[in-house]
Amino acid sequence: GLEGNAFVGNGLDEFANTTNCIIISNDDWMPYPNGYSSTSGTNSYWSGYSEKFNPYVTTNTVPTSGTIKMYQQHRYIYEIQWANKFLPIDSNRVNLIGVSAGGFGAFLTAIMLPNKIAAVYSVCAPIVIKSFNNDGYELDNQMWGDPGSHLLSDVIDPTTGLGYEVFDLMNIKTMMNKLKNTGLPVIYTIHGKNDNTVFWSDKPTYLTQNENYWQGGVHFWDQREHDGKNSNFFDNETMPKFDRFAVNSSFPAFSHCDSNEDPGDGDPLTGDAYGSFSGSVAWDSLKEDDCNWKVNTSVIDFIVGGAVINSDVTSCYAKVTIRKAQKFAPKDGETIKWYNYNNTNTQIQSGSFVYHLGDAISIDSVKIKRAGTRLEIQRKNCTLKEEPEANSNPDVSPLNQMAINNSSYGWVVVINSSMNQMAQLNVFDMMGRSLVSKTISLNEGANYIELNAPAHGTFLIGLVSENGHQAVKATY
Repeated sequence: GLEGNAFVGNGLDEFANTTNCIIISNDDWMPYPNGYSSTSGTNSYWSGYSEKFNPYVTTNTVPTSGTIKMYQQHRYIYEIQWANKFLPIDSNRVNLIGVSAGGFGAFLTAIMLPNKIAAVYSVCAPIVIKSFNNDGYELDNQMWGDPGSHLLSDVIDPTTGLGYEVFDLMNIKTMMNKLKNTGLPVIYTIHGKNDNTVFWSDKPTYLTQNENYWQGGVHFWDQREHDGKNSNFFDNETMPKFDRFAVNSSFPAFSHCDSNEDPGDGDPLTGDAYGSFSGSVAWDSLKEDDCNWKVNTSVIDFIVGGAVINSDVTSCYAKVTIRKAQKFAPKDGETIKWYNYNNTNTQIQSGSFVYHLGDAISIDSVKIKRAGTRLEIQRKNCTLKEEPEANSNPDVSPLNQMAINNSSYGWVVVINSSMNQMAQLNVFDMMGRSLVSKTISLNEGANYIELNAPAHGTFLIGLVSENGHQAVKATY
């Protein structure tokens, strides 16, 4: 629900040291008529349902044709787009957090909106959702069709121009494969070997396939139950450092790290009791231009419940894949050269390969040392173009140039504009409903706009102009 998926870390404890952010919380409740109690209603696993499905009745027929529409997902994506437009946020740092089915919903949003999401943190989430025949629970068949019906969703596969089959879209392992070359946002997950709600049995396969498709992130497991009881990790040991990731910045995806722990074969009694894939390697100081992609890597302390368990590991080997490249874009048939240096700037590895358009750029068996290493990837015969000199007196964007002064009737909005332009001034309540919308003409310099408050309370005043947008909280 709302509390478990947004305001807390693992569904139990409040986020620690979380500042300078806006949290938008969602739920996935549908008014299915199954009684009158605190557990009434149902959910769609944060996805959607057949265009023929009526959530107000229990007698829906199982669809054999038509489209499965991701209604809930489209609503979440619309909210993200709305927040990017009207709230004072960094649209390059939109992150998703979900617990249980909410974690599955976070996966789906990242799949549908990969270039607008920076990072995902999914806690005890299912990896595959599908219908089952004769399981005594027919609602899933009514929403999505029988398993063999192969109904299409309204999420378009860019390689075919058709919708993904709904049970492909709702299979995270399948979608990681389909998106292995374009990539997903960085994903962190935590799974429980003693989770009897979202079972452990298919999680080692998920971990292995994430490795095989080089999606990156860090994936943890321990002895926790579904509600987090008996966990070995503390929350802050598995949660990503969200400020490290941004939509407009690439990142190295580590995979096949030979220091990974062993998750076993799906039986909770096999493999290591707790561990991770890629939890003992890290990166920093990433630099990218048209010709070069460079990153510092290192082996780090792997901490479980406050204790370091890998102090004897001084180095490891891992595959490194460039994800979300911004400028580094080789041409088809171009030669790529790479070099790996230790902390004394001595070259310890090198190699080259021919790039094929559309493929992910990956380097196998890169040595990573606790003392630090530096990986450099270059386009052969590439020459950087000279950057034009920066304007010594650039236009000042109106962003961060809006101030609110209270008055007897509402506010005086002071806007310092860098040029003459038309703009839109909007007032929203805290539920996001538009209360006032006013077209204004701004002159270069200071502008004083009188704005009547619609009522007493707290509001968001948003400015949309040619130079960007800004929103400021105001009270009257």
